[in-house]
Amino acid sequence: MQARVLVVVAFLIIGCATETAIEAAPAPLLGSADGSDAADRACAVVLRSVGRAREVDGRPATLCRDGLCWIALEATIDVADVAITDGGTPEVLFRDPDGPLGWIAASEPTPVEGAAGGFARFVVRLAEGGIRDGLSSGALSRAQLELVAYLRAPSGSRIFDHNERPGDLDNLTVSGADAFAFDADVAVCPGESARPVDAVATFDAAWNVSLEGSVRAGGALAVDYAPERLSQCFGDTYMSNATWDTLAWLRVLPSGEVLPYQSVIACDDLRCSDPRGERVVFELPEGTEAVELWFSTSGRSCGVHYDSNFGRNYRFEVTRPVGWVGGFVSKISRAGGAPCEGYDASNIGGSVGYGTWARQRAISSHICFRVWSEGVTDLGHAEPAAVSARLVCTWDGETEPRRHGVTFDGQVGNDARYRSSLAGLDPFRPYRCPEMPTRREGSYEVAGATCVAEVNGADFGPTGPGSSFRLTYSDYPDNAWRAANCAP
Repeated sequence: MQARVLVVVAFLIIGCATETAIEAAPAPLLGSADGSDAADRACAVVLRSVGRAREVDGRPATLCRDGLCWIALEATIDVADVAITDGGTPEVLFRDPDGPLGWIAASEPTPVEGAAGGFARFVVRLAEGGIRDGLSSGALSRAQLELVAYLRAPSGSRIFDHNERPGDLDNLTVSGADAFAFDADVAVCPGESARPVDAVATFDAAWNVSLEGSVRAGGALAVDYAPERLSQCFGDTYMSNATWDTLAWLRVLPSGEVLPYQSVIACDDLRCSDPRGERVVFELPEGTEAVELWFSTSGRSCGVHYDSNFGRNYRFEVTRPVGWVGGFVSKISRAGGAPCEGYDASNIGGSVGYGTWARQRAISSHICFRVWSEGVTDLGHAEPAAVSARLVCTWDGETEPRRHGVTFDGQVGNDARYRSSLAGLDPFRPYRCPEMPTRREGSYEVAGATCVAEVNGADFGPTGPGSSFRLTYSDYPDNAWRAANCAP
């Protein structure tokens, strides 16, 4: 049966006793009135993370009742699908180890959207009774919370998470000194792999914007954002707690739907003294033709500031499947001329070789291919924004492919043509140490690769989708510069 994961977002409220009655729960693994307890080490229930909950404006969330307020945290729990099918209900036991109250149970999970493929997600809010909001910075840093996730069966028996902490009584303890933060080891109960992203949009601290991969309708777009781009609210705190956040916003076009915003900030302490970026992933609905991204930062006393490309927003077009990729040619010519044309441009069959003559004499040396996409490449002579093309080569001796950029060469009829410089890929180019593995073959040093053109996420070769060609470089082995400067 396919495993699913259930996520519980728990607003944990811990602190001093109040006049409000708080119902105590049986301690973990000490038995319960409705059945026996057990430890789970088979990934039925797994606590994944804990952290401070925040309000929409970035302030740390609290829960108040009868004039008293407590700190709110978020906890994440994964539950195997078979456990849910069997009627298991996820709950959390928590307590302040130094407080007067015993264990308190949080239950009543509410299902929410947003779980990874093959998983289910729920939210649960805990009752009050623990660390009071408004403590001094010293008292807050010393505060601790002990907690453990478990499943309650219909019979009342409880199965406690001991997948990362195998001891029967080894529960998790988070502290204010670390912002009550916890993230489980990714190797613990990995379950079904998270959905891979189709593209990554990067907004770096130098105000560069780049896109790796292809934005797809129905796909996943990851965003990496450097906090330094919106630093106006750094240091905005209240009672030694950070009161600001930076959010990523995404609008889907043509529908105009704005997806739920996500925080792009990660903190290692309550003050968020050294904020760092945290990748977020947006799931794009079917029918998406383009997306717009923008970012905002705000806090308790620093106002609202935007990074929105001067109000135009950052727009990324959705790439569509192409209709045809072909016209693979190579040109290695002493005469020069157009990189992809001329009497010395030849169709690529199964291989392309680049040796000592080409390295010493060729003026033009390129691999070229053409792309046709209806309504995209046949609309004009500018580089089509909706085509993402590159050369992908798996070099002999390596298992991971290397992706090499290509250059738009112009329009050929209704096709867009792209080229890649053979000299630029040459592992043996002068005064450079080879980055790829090489080997000795007879009287030459050789580096080879199996290559494809990757266009909008699909692979193409000279004979169609899924085909490839060989690329081979050779040079004399006795090179004085490489012998003196390159590792053996």
